[in-house]
Amino acid sequence: MNPNLTENLRRARRRIEEIEEITLLKDWTWDTVTKRFYLNISISLEHGSSDIPQVTEWYAAAAASYPFGPLSIYPSCTNGITNTFPHQSINAFTEQNNLWRKGKLCVDLIDQTLGIRVPEKEPFTVDERLFWNLQRAVLWLRNAVDGTLIKDGDAFELPDFPSHTETAFAFQEDCVSMMVWEDSEEYCGIARIVRKQLRSGQSIALIQSFRSINSQKKLYEPVWGTAIDAMETYEEALWIRLKEVPVVNGWQAPVNFLDLKRICLSQGIDILNILKAFAPHARDGLPHLLLVGFPIPKHIGELPCEMIWQAIELPVLSCGQYTNHAFHSGKKHSTPCEQGAAKGCRPGEMGWWMNDKTTIFLDSMELSWVHSENWSVRTIKGRGKLADKMTKLHIAIIGLGSLGSSIAELLTRAGASHLTCIDGSSLEIGNLCRHTLCLSDLHQSKSSCIAARLTDVDPNIRVKHVDNYLSMDENGGINPDLSRYDIIIETTGEDQVLALLSISKWTHNTIFCTSSVGLGAKRLYINIQKTGQPCFNGFLNFVQPYFQKDADDCDLDALPRDGIGCWHPLFPARADDMWLAACTTVKALESFMERVAEENVSLIYATHDEDKLFAGLQLIEKKYGLA
Repeated sequence: MNPNLTENLRRARRRIEEIEEITLLKDWTWDTVTKRFYLNISISLEHGSSDIPQVTEWYAAAAASYPFGPLSIYPSCTNGITNTFPHQSINAFTEQNNLWRKGKLCVDLIDQTLGIRVPEKEPFTVDERLFWNLQRAVLWLRNAVDGTLIKDGDAFELPDFPSHTETAFAFQEDCVSMMVWEDSEEYCGIARIVRKQLRSGQSIALIQSFRSINSQKKLYEPVWGTAIDAMETYEEALWIRLKEVPVVNGWQAPVNFLDLKRICLSQGIDILNILKAFAPHARDGLPHLLLVGFPIPKHIGELPCEMIWQAIELPVLSCGQYTNHAFHSGKKHSTPCEQGAAKGCRPGEMGWWMNDKTTIFLDSMELSWVHSENWSVRTIKGRGKLADKMTKLHIAIIGLGSLGSSIAELLTRAGASHLTCIDGSSLEIGNLCRHTLCLSDLHQSKSSCIAARLTDVDPNIRVKHVDNYLSMDENGGINPDLSRYDIIIETTGEDQVLALLSISKWTHNTIFCTSSVGLGAKRLYINIQKTGQPCFNGFLNFVQPYFQKDADDCDLDALPRDGIGCWHPLFPARADDMWLAACTTVKALESFMERVAEENVSLIYATHDEDKLFAGLQLIEKKYGLA
């Protein structure tokens, strides 16, 4: 049953009568295919261009819940634009209703792009939302006619590469790797990739190395973290390197093999011959990837500074003993069959390639683009990270309880590249209320489980774990050996651990950070020192009066017990208390590293309320130079 036209949509349509460039061709109509209402309009400009007529037709499609829900503007299949422009979805395909093309306009642009002074954020009122979108569609079209949708200085944006596969592809490229490519004369070769399975059932293909076409010469090998480095099973892919972004029809990614052939040919690359050289590596009955690389600048008008790779899933190539008449363009069929040699040809490379060339790599073969992303550290930490000098340091965390595990995760998400997790205990059910681990980790080593979790958080982190408590060997050295670390973070809250750190021999100045919370998590105690011989006596004397206050404020007899019998009372604190303490510890450590003047600082934070409202942790006392 089709929904009734709402008064909100009627009001929105009446408002667009104020836009003089727009003429209504058909009022709101329900589309049974896309399950939206649509308006058919025309836009008339002062002049057109070679790609855009002066008068063009469009569709505005809105949800029945307008002014909420999706609202999109598409070129009409009749008298609409056919090319793809910047700030537009790929315009090569037609919607199933045969009314409009799928090249949705991106009208939510910054004001500078459209050269107007209107609110940047889209309004969500009945009278304003459709009006705002169509007003900006007119301005978008006028800029497309004038060729000013992008200008020098604008941030570079890739064309829309349509992806419909369940596989994704990740690579690592930055300004440093760009120099490697600039120095290389190779424009094609064999890539080795590894695959990581996701819980969703999808897989991510990650680049392991780029090699020459004979696989003998390694050209570039990105540095991944522990988990990805440990993957030993790889598959081979083909790569080609273009000189510029592969586009046709304005700013449209190639959609079929003919488009790709023409792009490659225009840059002096014979892709069919390259595929022929690669084919013997891919005759295993499985689809392989073709990686198409090209350089891009950071801003329009600048020199390229980064390589981008877009993956294509190739059809399964010919293999086996028999001719497969049903096989065409890599499509799967319900009946099992082999992709054999062409009719009249013996099985073997010559026959297989003849079959590939005549039945698979046709001009009409649709390209199966794979969603591709740059997983370089700069890219995935673009939302915020620690200072570079801190991310490159080797950090050991002693104690992976609720505080230590939270600090480890915060450091990982902030870009720490080398972490070692040290703890001899296992995860118990009572830990789950405030630990970063979960039910599936019960009764397993905290350190190993945390290390595994951190590799799931960041593909670039290198993590080690030690499933033992800190101890001293027969020679008076600490076990495990911590001498090579730049930062040692201690979160056990045990004086014995601090004593071990104090009496051990250290070969160089190291940053020691101890962090613990008081009973009830009302206070947080931190000491940070950069030294070749740590001493915590002054810090312990400094915080001792506060330890007594913690005990006085907390009725130990009223605390819950860990089971029935002669067990110690459970430490009272919630997850939010420990995470707040972890955040404060990371912030304090980062601040200490920026303040090179003091080599030893002790900090006491306390929870703070204002008008019975929580106001965070407040630094209530600090001391420098305690020994």
